[in-house]
Amino acid sequence: MKTKDDQNTLNELCVYGRQIVLEALRSACNVKNIWIAKNAAGKNIGQIKKLAKLKGVPIQYVNQNDLQKIVGAVVHQGAA
Repeated sequence: MKTKDDQNTLNELCVYGRQIVLEALRSACNVKNIWIAKNAAGKNIGQIKKLAKLKGVPIQYVNQNDLQKIVGAVVHQGAA
């Protein structure tokens, strides 16, 4: 997700958690990429996949440990 700061430069943010990833896709944010844990499943994961496909946002499927390395020591719920 990208946002503009006061100086009109672009800042990249990494968001994690199923609901916030889904909301980022639903919003006007420019979502560059989505990471989903290979073993992640459920209603929100399905919605993320569907909406990402509709918006042309690439999804990378990674193992749980790699996703943890990407986002750090947080609870990511299998999506970032």
